[in-house]
Amino acid sequence: SIVGVAGGATRAALTLHQARRNNMADVSAKDGSQETLVNLMALFTGFLITPLVVDNLFLTWYFFLVFTFLHLYANYQAVSTVVMETINLPRLHILVKHYFIYGKVLTPKEVNKVDPVLRRPGFKCSVHLGCQYADVLKCDEILDLPGFSLGYNSKTSTIHVSLYKDTSEHEVLQSSFLAMLVDLSLNKNINTSHTKNENLYLYLWENTIATKCYNRVEMERILKNFFPTFINDLKVAGWDLSRCHLGVDEWRVVFADKTQ
Repeated sequence: SIVGVAGGATRAALTLHQARRNNMADVSAKDGSQETLVNLMALFTGFLITPLVVDNLFLTWYFFLVFTFLHLYANYQAVSTVVMETINLPRLHILVKHYFIYGKVLTPKEVNKVDPVLRRPGFKCSVHLGCQYADVLKCDEILDLPGFSLGYNSKTSTIHVSLYKDTSEHEVLQSSFLAMLVDLSLNKNINTSHTKNENLYLYLWENTIATKCYNRVEMERILKNFFPTFINDLKVAGWDLSRCHLGVDEWRVVFADKTQ
């Protein structure tokens, strides 16, 4: 079922998050023990409640609605309290947006307060990391940078990022950083009246946002002048960059050797 697939993926991510000492087997065993205990308690509770409601339709629906609400509420609160130190696209979008406007990198706890649980992330465009190179060729603007190619397709409102075979994790993070900046540059609803990161904001406005021109020279300059500081601030704020969950697709570009 869909619930089973989603639950299995979520459990794997949370188990990896909780295994602070690379003790996934230990965490998984304890999680299984707790689940068994909860199921036993639910079984005994069912034995006690069933005789009371078996002939009463009102009580049946009453307990069903109450327990369903408590189940959903408890799950929502549990998910909301989890503070993940690893980066995915929604969290990266929040981080880059705040850095873009205020010049400050949020901590994992600060991002957790605004990280959406039920609503969709605030992307202006869809972002496809690790796409086919053919998707990039269909874009209006194409950037060929070391390790990746990036393009924006206005017809589908999608930012495509095509990765090369030898692209490093650092370059994947670079491509994601630029994709978030392009997404922000296309978002006209961002309030920049209190912008404190004037260097980055003015540079982006003069060279990319105002002109809607994302050329290689300017983007490489952004990566050189702002990306290293951003990465360093992420580490200082407590983010774990040893692994990133950016939802990268499996396509990789291999260019033919023209010398052969």
